[in-house]
Amino acid sequence: MRQKKYDILLWDVDGTLLNFLASEREALFQAFAAYDITIDEEIYQTYSEINLALWKKLEKGEVTRLKVLRNRFTQLFALFAPGKRFAEKGIAYETLAGIDIEDFRAKYQHGLGSVYFYQEDSLTLCQKLKDEGFYQYIITNGVTWTQTNKLKLAGFDKVMRQIFISEELGYNKPDIRFFALCMEKIRAEGVDVPKDRILVIGDSMTSDMQLAKNAGVDCCLYDPEKTERKKGTSTYVIDHLSELEEILWQRETDRD
Repeated sequence: MRQKKYDILLWDVDGTLLNFLASEREALFQAFAAYDITIDEEIYQTYSEINLALWKKLEKGEVTRLKVLRNRFTQLFALFAPGKRFAEKGIAYETLAGIDIEDFRAKYQHGLGSVYFYQEDSLTLCQKLKDEGFYQYIITNGVTWTQTNKLKLAGFDKVMRQIFISEELGYNKPDIRFFALCMEKIRAEGVDVPKDRILVIGDSMTSDMQLAKNAGVDCCLYDPEKTERKKGTSTYVIDHLSELEEILWQRETDRD
């Protein structure tokens, strides 16, 4: 009979369970369309790079969450000013400068929380693991409404025991205080296991894997593009979510 190697699975969302880049693209195109502005792939890719860089700074504590949420758009809009990168795109900088950033941000966040794209067969896998008795939780940096709504739409609220979001907890991954609060809430529902029975699963070396290292628990890097593994080490590395199942169960040799 197989025996579990882990009991608690702490899942990242964006880039792990859900395809964040696809949602990000859709949300940005929709937000601009609300102002009758059409953007292209180059503009989207530039925004995506700006956004990622700001979230990385947030992980390091170099900027606040509010600055991330606002500055990603002000930085993008600034590239349409005369003499800047997108000045010849045919989108008037005066028009962008007149847009209320909070209004634009609200439209973008609504779009981001209203569309979702599964990463491989992530929901099917999580349902299977739930049926097999694993305790599964979401650990995510992000905006509460956005993350909660899209996870509900995607059906993950029915397979996860709790959803832990940095905006609610007051700390971001990889801050050890984020992990401590998650475990406090998990223990409050009667689930208490040794650290060696906990596994963090995510796609970011600086966020998910670093959180696990800070907490002293095992971690599994989901790295289908084979890029994150170059930045550090993790307990396990997988290219496909289906590979996780082999990790979660002890082999006969592990028990000998």
